[in-house]
Amino acid sequence: MPASRSPQLRSLQLGDWAAVYDLMVQQDFPDTPDNLDAALGEFAQTQGYGLYSPNGELQAAFILMDFIDQAACLDVVCAPAMHGKWATPRTLRRLYETLFVQHGLAYLWAEPKTPRALQTCLQAGFQLLQLAPQQQTVVVLSRRGLWQRFHKILSKENH
Repeated sequence: MPASRSPQLRSLQLGDWAAVYDLMVQQDFPDTPDNLDAALGEFAQTQGYGLYSPNGELQAAFILMDFIDQAACLDVVCAPAMHGKWATPRTLRRLYETLFVQHGLAYLWAEPKTPRALQTCLQAGFQLLQLAPQQQTVVVLSRRGLWQRFHKILSKENH
């Protein structure tokens, strides 16, 4: 598929966050703020990237927050039609380049709140850090771990 017809990953701008909030509401995303104004306040503390279809529709959002040294927390919300479909080789390469190379991160962590989210994280190469009955599940992905899991995809020159 030509690059112009491929989904594009780009930095989220102020005007993009309403669409991210809409996806969160549609998906009954955990810890979604009660209204857009509250969400914008929270989004101001983050760095986000959107995966856009060729017609400009937001397909998925990747939200980085809680930066500590070379690590950040990652939240992903996607359109219902994109569940299990957004993680193409091209998108994984772009995410790797953006999050680990451009941002210089060594680790990402996530707090999956549903069994489906946990399964998705584990399939993507995240490692389970803690799982206790009274504690939040935390998964961690290292730059090296992602590279080892997807090195054939990540090292391809052709997009």
